[in-house]
Amino acid sequence: MNKLAIIIKQCIKLKAIHFNKSLSSQFGIFIFIVSLFLNSFLNAQAPLRVEINMDKKDTNYSLIPAYKNGLLVMGNPIIKKGIASRSISFTHYATDMSLIWSKKIDIPALLTLNTSYYDSLSRNIYLLFTANNQFTEGKSGFQIIKINFSDNSLTSKSGNITEGITVSEFSVSNDICIWGGRTAPAQKALTKGTSCLFSFKKSAFTAKPIIYFTNFNTNETKTISFAESSVMGTVLNISINKASQTIDAIIALKEKKSSDYLYKVFEYSLTGDMINAINIASESQTNFLETAKIIALSKTDKMILGTYSLTKNHNKNPDASSNTQGYYIVKINNNIQEYCKFYSFNTFKNFYNYLSFKNKNKVLKKNAKNKNKGGETALNYQLLVHDVFVYNGNYILASEAYYPEYHTEYYTTYYNGYPQTNTYTVFDGYRYTHAIVAAFDKNGAIVWDNTMEIWDILSLTLKNRISLFVDKDNNMVILYNYKGTLYSKLLNGNVTIDEKDKTPIETNYADDKVKNNYTGDIAYWYNNYFVAFGTQEIRNPEQNPTHKTTRDVFYFNKIGFE
Repeated sequence: MNKLAIIIKQCIKLKAIHFNKSLSSQFGIFIFIVSLFLNSFLNAQAPLRVEINMDKKDTNYSLIPAYKNGLLVMGNPIIKKGIASRSISFTHYATDMSLIWSKKIDIPALLTLNTSYYDSLSRNIYLLFTANNQFTEGKSGFQIIKINFSDNSLTSKSGNITEGITVSEFSVSNDICIWGGRTAPAQKALTKGTSCLFSFKKSAFTAKPIIYFTNFNTNETKTISFAESSVMGTVLNISINKASQTIDAIIALKEKKSSDYLYKVFEYSLTGDMINAINIASESQTNFLETAKIIALSKTDKMILGTYSLTKNHNKNPDASSNTQGYYIVKINNNIQEYCKFYSFNTFKNFYNYLSFKNKNKVLKKNAKNKNKGGETALNYQLLVHDVFVYNGNYILASEAYYPEYHTEYYTTYYNGYPQTNTYTVFDGYRYTHAIVAAFDKNGAIVWDNTMEIWDILSLTLKNRISLFVDKDNNMVILYNYKGTLYSKLLNGNVTIDEKDKTPIETNYADDKVKNNYTGDIAYWYNNYFVAFGTQEIRNPEQNPTHKTTRDVFYFNKIGFE
């Protein structure tokens, strides 16, 4: 099918898109949008767009896909001063977008949602709430909420830990919650006036990696820490080896007085006992590892993919990298490293396609000139790195490039009657430039690479924006949701089938006018379906049951690819 069909209520709109004819007949994009408030005939059908009326000053909403178990929508009241606890709502929707149940649970006001994890084996969602930096010396609270879709139960376990932590990783296996990151300075250290400045800096630079194993059934938490005073670092990635029922953790470690990080893979049992540990050797004096994502192939085989730089970076971030030169891939077999291979973005076939024709040629000429001199153009890309996934025996790594954007403000002051022009810099947000996707085979060779230009996203919040879908014919769509519009690009390996296209996300009524798109996201759901969601201000006095001129809603739409 070579048309983009937008189904609104009982009407079908067709929009032509220019797919390659040999492939487009097998790959069309269908966006199903059905109002929650349709007539009695359509109410018999399951709604494929849901809107929840909201007060953006009172409640924040978020959505967690649960694959074929449906969707979980969380309503999180905004924290207010003087409130000891708040009641969080959870609403479960089926894959046909019909409501199944809605429940509430109380949590302490200082705890905020850190991350979530869906365990496909147990059909449970686990949500980790932590205090972030709102803790006192020697004590920090956490709470884990478990939603069981088998019996529709909702249970919670809470506890305290002796270290403040910035959580970056969270995984679950057999009701064992594994979460980790790096230690953070206590609240007490941040409130000591001028004397706390040194204390905070010292704490920040001596942050240590830390991992917790929380047994949800016994409510016991085991701490894995690196207590040596001279060691600092962070947990870069935690992954579950389902074949061996063990935990793999990649940790970046360094001595205080050293400028070199040591990357190690630790293997733990589900009870938190260390089984073994091996060092990752970069096998290069000029390439320095940054991010690292691990995936288990079997009980003994593991792949590690990530980004690298030509300069040493003292700030390690599990999901973001700076001064990035390219991707690397490492294979470990029976605790022995087989290879470590580096691929500069300068060698990618499609990396610079996000640039204009003129700028791309300029960069390519510069690269060729440096190559003829026996060198390489140094790059300094800032990237948000996705987790690795396997498709058709290839290991696929995606990332999103961005840079901080500023503008200059001018103002005039007078000194002794004479005007003086002064300036100051204003941070506008992070500008996303493009997405990079590359596939590697089992031997570590790069199979293909491709990109999707972005440019239009400017956000004060850094987070992954794109989602990926690969069909049975290896056609991949990259897409993101921004300001109420879906942007997509269709490719097959190195070949771009269809250039970047955009499709507005339809609302419930044809005469709706979207005044503001406050937030917008898209996430993979199940099979060939995604869910687009966010918050909007919509103008339509005739259809608004409260008779206001506008309505603020949290929406989610079902997106299907065929």
